[in-house]
Amino acid sequence: MNRNNGFLNFIFACIPGVGLMYNRLIKMGLSILILFMLSINLLDFIGLNDLTTVVIVPLWFYSFFKTFEVNRRILNGEFIEDKFIFVEDSNINIKADSTKVLGVVFIILGGVALLNRTLHEFLDYRMLRIIRGYLGPILFIILGVIILIFSLNKNDNRDISNEE
Repeated sequence: MNRNNGFLNFIFACIPGVGLMYNRLIKMGLSILILFMLSINLLDFIGLNDLTTVVIVPLWFYSFFKTFEVNRRILNGEFIEDKFIFVEDSNINIKADSTKVLGVVFIILGGVALLNRTLHEFLDYRMLRIIRGYLGPILFIILGVIILIFSLNKNDNRDISNEE
């Protein structure tokens, strides 16, 4: 497939990640596409539908303009390494700093979702609906805390082995 076709590049760039896949960056494009789709579903699941636009619009713009940058660089003869966005290599080992950030993000998302549910549920006292509304945010907070604890323990073990 000829990568010089500007029209096809534009059409594929309109779908997050697909333009990058059109330019043979499958891992990067797939990362953005999955992140885009998961952010919509995740925010809906935890009850933060109001933040969906705040998350997906910048992600869409990033993917759109990244497609044209990548295409320009490829046409100039540059080699661009195809890699997943949030991982070190194809073994999908999450970077040490990323685990801390991911843990904090889960805690913040869970806390905001919990606050959102609390404010909405004061108006509706049906017990089953309250339990269902709190379950997701509480699980995210717990998952974030667990990720942070494990990442801190890994860093402590590395510090001890470096001292020896």
